[in-house]
Amino acid sequence: MQAQGVADEGEVLQSIVQQMHNEDVEAAAMDEHENSSNEEFHVPSEWANTGFGNPMVAEQRDQEYEYRENEVVQGARYLRCEDVKDAVKRWAVSLGKEFRVAKSNSSVYDVVCAKEGCPWRVHAFKGIFKSYWKVSIVVEHTCVLEGVQNVHRNMTTDFIANEIYGMVMDKMHLEPKMIIRRIQHKYHFNISYAKAWRAKQRVFERRFGTCEASYDNIPRMLQIIAQRNPDSSYSFKEIPNHSGGRTILQRAFFCLGPCVRAFQFCLPLLCIDGTFLTGKYRGTILTAIGVDGNNQLMPVAFAFIESENTDIWLWFLQLVKQHVVVGRTNVCLISDRHAEILQAINTLQNGGDTFPPIWSDVHNYWCTRHMGANFHDHLKNKDLMDLFKRLAAQNQERKFKTLWKMLDRLTAKHAGDDADPPATRPFSDWIRHVPKQKWALLYDTDGRRYGILTTNNAESYNMIMHGVRSLR
Repeated sequence: MQAQGVADEGEVLQSIVQQMHNEDVEAAAMDEHENSSNEEFHVPSEWANTGFGNPMVAEQRDQEYEYRENEVVQGARYLRCEDVKDAVKRWAVSLGKEFRVAKSNSSVYDVVCAKEGCPWRVHAFKGIFKSYWKVSIVVEHTCVLEGVQNVHRNMTTDFIANEIYGMVMDKMHLEPKMIIRRIQHKYHFNISYAKAWRAKQRVFERRFGTCEASYDNIPRMLQIIAQRNPDSSYSFKEIPNHSGGRTILQRAFFCLGPCVRAFQFCLPLLCIDGTFLTGKYRGTILTAIGVDGNNQLMPVAFAFIESENTDIWLWFLQLVKQHVVVGRTNVCLISDRHAEILQAINTLQNGGDTFPPIWSDVHNYWCTRHMGANFHDHLKNKDLMDLFKRLAAQNQERKFKTLWKMLDRLTAKHAGDDADPPATRPFSDWIRHVPKQKWALLYDTDGRRYGILTTNNAESYNMIMHGVRSLR
């Protein structure tokens, strides 16, 4: 049926008829082109010229068309001198050839091949009125590799740090041996464990700054945190520098206002513990962790200190009382049996020679996991240690006495006493001078422990900080 171009109103539109005709012509032309034979395609005459189908391999380099990977070329521009150095190192490592620096200053960077007689050279400079560095001279190597090399002198700590930056940021506790494997896989060179460790530390410095700068920023950082978070508190202690310089930061304490306010609605209980830092200057982090009604952790106070001793624990707990506990009564502290902690708590309760009692209603109970570890050190038997933990968690008197007698019998047999009944009681002798209310749930008659027998709450938070304890 032939198109007439009749509109809805019955009139004929010539423009529509012409457009439909043009589309039919174009479709017919496309069908004719697709059905045409390849033999009818016109072949340019120059394609048949001699030599076109038989290319010759050129003996010399063709710099215009050769693919360059990690190569420094004449005329290349770089924003900084460090970028030039990194590019030259990557090129040298990819070639497996070493270089030495002939000249390096604020405006010139010039390197030559490490082998005598090789003309290889890269020269870059920064113009007086330029904001970039430009490579002006590149001379090719004429030396050859004498064999397979396992190490490369130009694979420096900075070079490796550039290579592993992303890896370390994704996994901050990445081990140096994994860095060694990465370099071996990518560049086929070996690096030492010490160099891999230094490269990781260099990454931390680039991301977080140096240790010295971080410690210098602590007072200002705590001041800003306290300004931005109401009810937050901080304190730090400095000692004079005998060489005449600035004072030296010795320790710092801080607690966050939201956590302090939340503690007023948590259980009247704090788990206190310390964990060591692994950075350049070592040290220790002290933590005080609370527990809410759903047994969820509530970190309330922290301190960065030089080491654990009685004076430092007294300083820390005094600040916890002053800024966290405030007027709350009958708070229970769960800790291990370190003599420094026990002495500090005793001083807070009863005072000292020059120290008045400021926390007389505080209660202290001991971590049964640490006591079990001490029991294991005493008898060297894991089964007996597990039985002691069962005894500590028992809340029925009959079962408590049964387990106690069982421990006496088994510890005697373990000690070599085969008499029946045994003549000695190693467990009773070991635990005799330890108050039962300090470790046994059965004798927690006031329920101040709230069923919490260990400092695992603080230990769990220490594990959260495991990956960042080496940071600044």
